Amino acid sequence: MESQKDFLKKTGYLYSKKTDAAWSNLHNRIEGESRISDIKPPFYSSWVFRIAASLILLMGIAWGIREMSGVGTEKIETAFNQRQVLLPDGTVAFLNSNSHLTYPQKFRGSNRTVQLSGEAFFKVAKNPRKPFIIETKIAQIKVLGTQFNVNTTGNKRVEVLVKTGVVSLSSNENAADHLLLKKGDFGMVEAGQVKTAEVPDENYLSWQTKKFQFNNERLKNVVEVLGHAYARKIVLASVSLDSARLTSTYNQASLEMIIQSLCLTFHLQATQKNNEIVLSPDN
Repeated sequence: MESQKDFLKKTGYLYSKKTDAAWSNLHNRIEGESRISDIKPPFYSSWVFRIAASLILLMGIAWGIREMSGVGTEKIETAFNQRQVLLPDGTVAFLNSNSHLTYPQKFRGSNRTVQLSGEAFFKVAKNPRKPFIIETKIAQIKVLGTQFNVNTTGNKRVEVLVKTGVVSLSSNENAADHLLLKKGDFGMVEAGQVKTAEVPDENYLSWQTKKFQFNNERLKNVVEVLGHAYARKIVLASVSLDSARLTSTYNQASLEMIIQSLCLTFHLQATQKNNEIVLSPDN
């Protein structure tokens, strides 16, 4: 018969073995849960992450709205100066004095639209899929790719002279009434009507080309052309000088050189004050 001592030894061994196994299983579970909890971010990290994600999302939405809406415009103004402007599509605009050009930072949609007040010469980059449109207060000019001059001075009449290509000219009062102007054509919109006419002056584009041809021209008209071309005010101090006649050609000459030529030809002296040049008899 098994003694009480032997029984206690046996049962004690079994109890210890089962207890160790239980503790081992429990330890493994605790270790596993500890490892999992280490992987999970603490509360404050999750909170920071959510805020950062929200900010990135908001920035993305704002950028998307800006891109879709096409916001952002450039405004170029000239006073007593002339300026060359490169537009986003590669079009070049030469602004004369007292002019104002507005255009988007990036052309979107099916058109390339700008707004003009004053005078400008355009060299439009060709893009048959996106017509280039110039909006003025009383007219609209539409092209695909060409070179032409637009004069909106006074806002009562818009003049267009085409150097190359084809230009569509229409009135804001009646868009259906339009003219197609080709190389050398001169068109205008006045009192809501679109019409063609003769180029008013052979020096019409001299402000852009700096080429002048005067044939027995009155000195009064000469200084007006030069003032327009060089964005300067030139005044004849004596009425007697108005009827003096000039026959001469100038090609890419500076205004100073032309003024010196006029002074030598008509025995004048030139006085400059601010942006004004006064020509008076050299007594």
